[in-house]
Amino acid sequence: MATAVVIDDTAADRLLTETLLKHAGYTVTVCGDGQAGLELIERDVPELIVVDLVTPGIDGYDLARALRGNPATAGIPIILQTAYYLEEDVRRIAAQIGVAHVIIKPFEPQAFLDIVAKARRYKPLVKRSAGAFEETAFNDEHMRLVSAKLHEKVQELEVARGEFQATTTGYRMLFRVHPEPMWVFSLETHRFLEVNDAAIKRYGYSRDEFLSMKIENIYPPAEVPALLKRLKEPAGLDELSSTFHQIKDGTLIEVQISTRDIGHGSRYTMAQDVTDKKKYQQQLQQSQRMESLGQLAGGVAHDFNNLLGVILNFGWFVKANLTAEVEGGDGERWRPVLKDMERIERAAESAARLTHQLLAFARVDVVQPKAMDINMVVAETAPMLRRTLGEHIDLEAVAGPDLWPVMIDPGQLSQVLTNLAVNSRDAMPKGGKLTIDVANVDIDRAYAAARPTLKSGRYVRLRVSDTGVGMDKKTLDHAFEPFFTTKPRGEGTGLGLATVYGIVTQAGGNIDVYSEPGLGTRVSVLLPATDQTMSAVAAVSAIPSARGSETVLVVEDSDDLREIVERILSGNGYHVMVAPNGPAAIDLAHDHDGHIDLLLTDVIMPQMQGNDLAARLVDDRPDLRVLYMSGFAQPAFGTTGKKDVVLLDKPFTEPALLSRVRQALEEKR
Repeated sequence: MATAVVIDDTAADRLLTETLLKHAGYTVTVCGDGQAGLELIERDVPELIVVDLVTPGIDGYDLARALRGNPATAGIPIILQTAYYLEEDVRRIAAQIGVAHVIIKPFEPQAFLDIVAKARRYKPLVKRSAGAFEETAFNDEHMRLVSAKLHEKVQELEVARGEFQATTTGYRMLFRVHPEPMWVFSLETHRFLEVNDAAIKRYGYSRDEFLSMKIENIYPPAEVPALLKRLKEPAGLDELSSTFHQIKDGTLIEVQISTRDIGHGSRYTMAQDVTDKKKYQQQLQQSQRMESLGQLAGGVAHDFNNLLGVILNFGWFVKANLTAEVEGGDGERWRPVLKDMERIERAAESAARLTHQLLAFARVDVVQPKAMDINMVVAETAPMLRRTLGEHIDLEAVAGPDLWPVMIDPGQLSQVLTNLAVNSRDAMPKGGKLTIDVANVDIDRAYAAARPTLKSGRYVRLRVSDTGVGMDKKTLDHAFEPFFTTKPRGEGTGLGLATVYGIVTQAGGNIDVYSEPGLGTRVSVLLPATDQTMSAVAAVSAIPSARGSETVLVVEDSDDLREIVERILSGNGYHVMVAPNGPAAIDLAHDHDGHIDLLLTDVIMPQMQGNDLAARLVDDRPDLRVLYMSGFAQPAFGTTGKKDVVLLDKPFTEPALLSRVRQALEEKR
């Protein structure tokens, strides 16, 4: 097999030439240096030589002249490769030294193989000696071409340097203006070598201050040992980790850092501040936990409402019979039993209030929001609070100027204010100052972004501040949870702030608590402003009589409650039709030829909800009036209620039921 030697200082060109020669059937030896290549050829003479024009040691011209001057190598075909642009000059000088084949880089593989084929057939005619004039002329020409080649290389280097400088400038600009803090520091001295503008802005140090500091200066003392350990280990490709940094004012921030060793004993770091992100995640988790607790509390309260309705009303029936016995002359015998029933009734009423607090926390309580001025509620509630809180509490109520109206149930807003004031009083057992102030506020997107339940826009802020004992962070984390209390057992239900949270959230608002142990607490309630105009609250006219003779269709899935309602209404003159569910009520109404004056229906029922039933029946009987009874209306009417819905709160007593039925019948006459 024929042999060939390839001499080229560029590895890629060397590999290409070697591959093509092997394809042509040669055994190939490669070399990257001209002088070493010459020695290789003289030691083991090949059958073909391919040499680059410019190589280390000696160039292609000098190598070819040396080979032509040696009888042992004078007849070897030589192919001269070059990327030089003066092709004619190269060919002319090559011919003078017996090199007939020149190929210009880059070349097509087939063009190279064609030249190889020609070279194998070529027999060089070599002059054995040259005169002094010819030698001098060749040297001059050689030097001219080499100088031109060097000039070409210098031009290429200048272009490459310009491109490198442009790239470096671009990277420096990207580093400088990157929005995340970035720096480079020495792994040997730990000193900062460069920092970007974002690092200066976030950490509070000037550039000169940074460059005089070590990397451990931005770590809290507790984190430094772990840092020093990490610095001894190589950093992988954009290695990620989380840690804490300490900025100039001493504040700790949580950061996610990306590091990379960049050579020359230095390391690059990018630090992303995730403090607000982690805070947002914690708030979102807290909100989700409260949502879960609310669903649980709402479900329990809904079932408990029905049980309380049974207890209250059957207790009312027993109480009415006992009262009749006492007034009938057998009082001494039944009076103690009557007192026991009254205690049972009071306990059931207390349980009903507790149930409403649970429903308020769960945001499924029956509400009837109205556009209203918070100043009016504060003005009406403040005198009552002064009497309730005690003389040791200095209460100051500050009205807000030109308040925007808010949409909320007036009774619930009063409950919010009362609960917050009572909590503040309990935090000041030795007395103190309680301040209530109201103001319009505009919430921007930046403020709302850190609070997952808050949207930007117009709000009215109700703020209750006290000078009490305050709360630590652990207490604050649980402050809104139902049944959580710091009071001794038996002195609190733990539903005060939980109820406030539910009411405010149901109204589309937000609540925030700031507290410091020993300094006091400030609770800020934000309620969204509404464009609806406030209307004067009309006085409810007294209903002359709770009795009636109208026909009432009662739909209730609880057998006991259905019996109670039928018994109360029938006993007061009404004609009552009863059904356990929606489909049964539709069939009953369809088969009834007479007039039905009122539909009294539960809201949440199996098979068909109360509002769907009402819509079906009103289509057939346009004059039908509707009264809903529920303590859990949210799934049907939404969290903000409906203005045109008439509701009877569960649990109810006989007077409340009769009054609301009469009112529903009279309102549209």
